Amino acid sequence: MEQDLLATIIDAETEIRERIAGEERRAAQMLAELRRELDDEAAREEERLAAEVGRAVAAAGDDARVRAAALVHRAAARAERLSNLDQATLERRVLAGLGRIVPEPEP
Repeated sequence: MEQDLLATIIDAETEIRERIAGEERRAAQMLAELRRELDDEAAREEERLAAEVGRAVAAAGDDARVRAAALVHRAAARAERLSNLDQATLERRVLAGLGRIVPEPEP
């Protein structure tokens, strides 16, 4: 009788150990699958962000080119106006500009 009870206990313990091992294997598989899914999701997000950065850089470049073209256009227009000034007007403007940047000597 004791032998039968001992055998039953050992069989139950063996079954419990096998079930625990099976659960550990399933948990490890689920964890590995979850890691793969998270890695895939992270890779997709990285690609999306890289594309977004690319678009933002392109947009910033386009904006900078537009602003630079406008600045060049304004500078060219001003240069054209200045090139049409007569000598007397040009001298007055230069002297007025110098007066603003060079302090007058103290008496």
